[in-house]
Amino acid sequence: VWLATVRRKVVTKVHRGENRGRKLAHYNVVRQMIPLGVWTGEKTDYQLDMAMLMKEGAEACAIIVQNGEAGSVIAAAWIHK
Repeated sequence: VWLATVRRKVVTKVHRGENRGRKLAHYNVVRQMIPLGVWTGEKTDYQLDMAMLMKEGAEACAIIVQNGEAGSVIAAAWIHK
């Protein structure tokens, strides 16, 4: 089970390459991935400090349940401010 802190929109100015001088918008940018634990199929509760999680510009979080360390995503959900 992972918690991803997300910034909804990030605008960056491009300094080099074919997009030089342009501003590009990126959406749902993951700022941090935090492992919460291993899900065994049983009901599980996690206590989260939303104020701590939303620091450094994060505006939302996603909870991701993944099969194994790098397997397929079984479930996901958004948590908003």
